[in-house]
Amino acid sequence: MLVVFVLATGAVVVIDENPAAAAGTCGTQGNYFDGYYYDPDNWPGYSFEGASGYIVVRDGVLCSGAGGIGNFSNAWLMIAGWNRTGAAWSQVGFERTSGFPLRWFSQHAWNNSTGDHLSTRYSTFSIASEVGVRHTFRVLWNSACTCLQAIIDVTVWSNSDFNPFFSSGWGGLPFSPQFSGETGHLETDVPGRSGTRTAFTALGAQQYSNDALVPMPCAMNATTSSARWGRSASGCDAFSIWTATP
Repeated sequence: MLVVFVLATGAVVVIDENPAAAAGTCGTQGNYFDGYYYDPDNWPGYSFEGASGYIVVRDGVLCSGAGGIGNFSNAWLMIAGWNRTGAAWSQVGFERTSGFPLRWFSQHAWNNSTGDHLSTRYSTFSIASEVGVRHTFRVLWNSACTCLQAIIDVTVWSNSDFNPFFSSGWGGLPFSPQFSGETGHLETDVPGRSGTRTAFTALGAQQYSNDALVPMPCAMNATTSSARWGRSASGCDAFSIWTATP
């Protein structure tokens, strides 16, 4: 699905927003998405190694009846392996998990002869005060560390434990920049409401040819797992998500 819009950027707005009561009773645990991703099979001709953008922090209401890390609501950007043979992504954003407040997080996933591996970092503090504020998020290839670096604003939040170009699980180029909200249950809300949406703006990708950041082209596919969730693009490199109904 081709998305063709105009360039858009986001503004910093501070709003006191607290999630309301739980949206519903948790059903089947899984991974459910509301956003956009670059599909190299549909849109060949690009070669990316990193992703970048602004995201306005919002909170999401978790469903009831399921605890643990499988019950979550988050928003992030990532670079992911496309021809992968196992876990293959590096992402950064913010997340509410059952039993914990809204926090920054990053995750690096890779696969080798011993199986799939995850390295996840959460902030040790709540970021409730950041709701409504736009922050910069990036996952960039860095040749100095031969790794992918997850960056929040100007802080390097974490480094991958692998080189994606030599990780068998990643499967080699092409890689896929992705931008999305995600939940562990369809009954959980993606971050944001119709009047206070989670805005993704100035979306960019790091080019493999010269390591430079460029705006995302009009070559992304859309995905929305639940009819309760909204998604609206305002440019090739800008869109917003929200939960429309409880």
